[in-house]
Amino acid sequence: MRRPFLFLTATMLILGSLISNGMFRAAPAGNDGDDTLAAETDSSIYVCAFFSKNDTMRYVRNKVKFKVIGNDTTQQGARTESEFMIIVKDSTEKSYTMEYVPLGFRQYKGDTLVNSPMLETPAIKKLANLRCVFTTDEYGTLTGIKNWKEIRDKAGKAMDVMLDSVYRVSPGLDSLMPRSRYKSMLTLSLSSEQGVMSLYDELQLLFGLHGQVFDLGNTSLNEQDKDSTVYAVNASYIDEDEREFEGDYKIYGVTSQNFTKEETSKMLSGVFGMFLADSVSGKMDKLITNSLSTGMSITNLEDYRYFFNGWPSLMKRQRIVEVMGQEHINVDMIEWKERAWQNVWFKWTN
Repeated sequence: MRRPFLFLTATMLILGSLISNGMFRAAPAGNDGDDTLAAETDSSIYVCAFFSKNDTMRYVRNKVKFKVIGNDTTQQGARTESEFMIIVKDSTEKSYTMEYVPLGFRQYKGDTLVNSPMLETPAIKKLANLRCVFTTDEYGTLTGIKNWKEIRDKAGKAMDVMLDSVYRVSPGLDSLMPRSRYKSMLTLSLSSEQGVMSLYDELQLLFGLHGQVFDLGNTSLNEQDKDSTVYAVNASYIDEDEREFEGDYKIYGVTSQNFTKEETSKMLSGVFGMFLADSVSGKMDKLITNSLSTGMSITNLEDYRYFFNGWPSLMKRQRIVEVMGQEHINVDMIEWKERAWQNVWFKWTN
């Protein structure tokens, strides 16, 4: 029973990421008229892009997972580190065209670099090195990907390589989770521009709040009731001893979602129903019902910091999924390392 139980727990974490993607929302700043800039007052912060053509930012992203049982905390899997640049290729009154340039990807166990043969296959290397040309509106809100079809085609080839690797290592997996069904779902998810955009969640992390206005100070909201969804936001300018420029600002948010045992069971059954073979789907439903002793809670802790001109400087999100006496924590952080504004380069030295 331990193997299905682990599978169940892993799926809960996947479900957690599907249910709550973080990025709390404020009132949109505009897109409804010409008085958008007036939405910002002395008592609010407007997350808006004031970029220039050829502006360049180099970022490093770190992702790591932990499991907490009582007082025992253990790292789950490898820590991943990716490096990339964002370059403004064009700027108009109504939009920006920018390019995402991947610079490298590494995995670490502790301080030891871990090599993955699968990442060295030609199909995956082509996808990993592919530049993404994306657009935003004048506020910096993501609007699309210009070369999404090219990315879709290369992602499809990389997907075949990954599926070959997974199903070769676990030959019996096909009877539990048919490869054809799994591939069909993945193919469908990448069949649209919006689906391809989901591959670049770092762009959502960097630009997901652009175009919004936040009141200075603390704001709390119960979207339904105290047992369902609650969020709190604090927006402020960064203190003089911490900031680099006058006008740099930060936004901190807490989002909490709670689900009853019955709600959790139904959601998990729905997820399994999409992937599992019909012959085992019913058995898994019973396993879910028998294994769950509590509901599930999902908490997002989000800390976003921006330069005065709207360029993200530090974006950090922690997602905590609590279920059956365990906490599963995902930490995702993007931090700037170099920048070029008005063709003047500056390197982060801390």
